[in-house]
Amino acid sequence: SSLLEPPSLASPTRSSSLLSPFPCVRASRPNPPPPAPAMARPQQEAIDTFISITGADEAVAIRKLEEHAGDLNQAVNAHFTEGDSTV
Repeated sequence: SSLLEPPSLASPTRSSSLLSPFPCVRASRPNPPPPAPAMARPQQEAIDTFISITGADEAVAIRKLEEHAGDLNQAVNAHFTEGDSTV
């Protein structure tokens, strides 16, 4: 054999259990990230603005703002595109 070729790992005289010095370790999935902490109540100004734009009640305004991390534009857009889907 050539000097540039690596030695063969699977020779006929070598047992397959000797190919690796380490036991076969099964890959595991990483742990899922911890749940995000609950968002603090959205600012009253954002709640009032959401209500004045959408005509929704305060509970809907709070829920939509929480779902969209307090982003008023995203919450309003979601309200009009998704509707008020209570779970």
